[in-house]
Amino acid sequence: LQTLLKYLCITRACTSGYRTQYNGQAERTIGTICKSLACAVYESAEDSWAKYLTAISWACNTSYQSSVRTCPFTALYG
Repeated sequence: LQTLLKYLCITRACTSGYRTQYNGQAERTIGTICKSLACAVYESAEDSWAKYLTAISWACNTSYQSSVRTCPFTALYG
């Protein structure tokens, strides 16, 4: 694995659940989900955000990501 990472010029950075500021992509994704939920709940004038979570999660997982040049679903499952 180390040889492959070196060949592809990839540097590894270890993070933990307690140091999320190092994982910028996760922070941006969480921010996008929160903003989307806030808009959905505001537009519908309901307090139930849970019914929108599945659709918003699907939208995030199937949207194109320029950093990996594909959507997360395709990157994970092919």
